[in-house]
Amino acid sequence: MEGDGIEVDDVEARRKDEPQDSDTLNGGKREGEKVPLTLPQSSTLEEGLVEGDARNEVDLTSTTRFCIRIGQAAFLYGSPGPNVERFLEHVMKQHGFYGMFRATQSELICSVAKSESELPQTTIVAIECDLDMYKLALLADLANKVLSMEVTQNDSLIELDKIAKTQNPWGDPVIWASYVLAGAALANLLGGSWWDILTSSFGSCLCFLVVLILPKIGNHGAFTKWIHLVAGFVTAAFASLVQLGLEDLNVGICTLSAIAILIPGYTVSVGVAEIVANRIVSGFAKLANGLLVLIWQVVGAWLGFSFINAVANVPSNENETESLPMAWQALFVPLICISLIFVFQVGTRDAPWALLIMGVTYGSFYGFSRLKANNLGVFLSTVVLVVIANGWAKLMNRPASLVLVPSLVLQVSGSIGFQGLFHVIEGQAELGTAQFEQMLIIALMIVVGLLAGNTVLPPGTTL
Repeated sequence: MEGDGIEVDDVEARRKDEPQDSDTLNGGKREGEKVPLTLPQSSTLEEGLVEGDARNEVDLTSTTRFCIRIGQAAFLYGSPGPNVERFLEHVMKQHGFYGMFRATQSELICSVAKSESELPQTTIVAIECDLDMYKLALLADLANKVLSMEVTQNDSLIELDKIAKTQNPWGDPVIWASYVLAGAALANLLGGSWWDILTSSFGSCLCFLVVLILPKIGNHGAFTKWIHLVAGFVTAAFASLVQLGLEDLNVGICTLSAIAILIPGYTVSVGVAEIVANRIVSGFAKLANGLLVLIWQVVGAWLGFSFINAVANVPSNENETESLPMAWQALFVPLICISLIFVFQVGTRDAPWALLIMGVTYGSFYGFSRLKANNLGVFLSTVVLVVIANGWAKLMNRPASLVLVPSLVLQVSGSIGFQGLFHVIEGQAELGTAQFEQMLIIALMIVVGLLAGNTVLPPGTTL
């Protein structure tokens, strides 16, 4: 029988004559002697290479899909873009691949490859940005397990589905009560009277009903995009009707307080922050989205006020609102803090910390503002907030957003922007422009405070 150039009998004979010494053996032949190699058939070799490449390709594809699923969930639950991008890139590197991720307001761009030296494959997927602190906390627990390799990708995907189906931990009645508390508390902080506070509370009930009912009308939530305009219309119309019997009522304060939860001051501030951080596309998208929502709310409020005024001739309130003594803030500030916990669905595990940090933030803002410079107070209190939030996140291995978002909402400038645009529509252009400019100034102070705080104590790698 013939092999590939060597007779089998000759090979057996040589083996008997050769010394069995490691110095003279090298792969079954004498050193220096050329022995024809026996190779697999070319088709078999090619099939082996193709199968190996296919396995690597499947691993890269499945890991990319896994990262996309986590990224989409993280944005939907309120994790900041830079945090999500860092986390996803770390996961790709952990699995031996190269990945670069960039997010806008509506898209996640994924560039992945087997190694950094290879030409990456780029995929663009749609994302939705929202806030749900409870689900974000659950996702953070899963993310920590992913980083420590405690769960497989398949188990993680199953867990993601369970998180998506998790119900609101507080329930609609508690959220409804939170709207009422937030409306009453903000009316007090804006200098409203008892009648303003009471009217704002009822207006907040109407606002919650709009948020609850509109998404359920039509196919696929077709009326969801009308929430802000309808909420502004309903609350302003209600306040105007009340003013028919109470001439001293401040319709502006009542309307603003009633829809305070929906005002996008936080989105505006985040948009400005991302622009400053050279995330131009994402930053302008968030800024434009926030301003558009604000305009919808102002237009709705103006339409509601104008409609009632056209029908019933609402009396103008030229008297100065009789504000409550400052001591009442000791009651209303904790109320608005508690309401934000429920509205943003912060879980019981993180709620005490969020309340504590909100209290420290408001206390530092109040103290620094006594320096006769409100803008300086916003900046310094934001620095304090970011340092504490980042320190808490690293110590507890939790997302800083769980305590950062509710505290930032306490001091964002959306309410000032709402008042400014409303005055512009009413014809008070000079006053309205000044208030709108003040909104942007406060947003910039918050941005500078965020950057300074992250410089003092950089954020961790968690979501």
